[in-house]
Amino acid sequence: GIEGDPQDLASSQLNDMTSKLTSAVSSLPELLERKKLLDAHTNIATALLDQIKVN
Repeated sequence: GIEGDPQDLASSQLNDMTSKLTSAVSSLPELLERKKLLDAHTNIATALLDQIKVN
């Protein structure tokens, strides 16, 4: 059968989700910076490819 108090299980799951959400939110600024850098490189690569296709 199921061991442990369902209330304890729910509380534990909520704490785990809260901790994961806090971690995601705290890493957001770094991820946004990485995205900005990737977008810039993608734009450069796309422009180069377009020039290669034209010539």
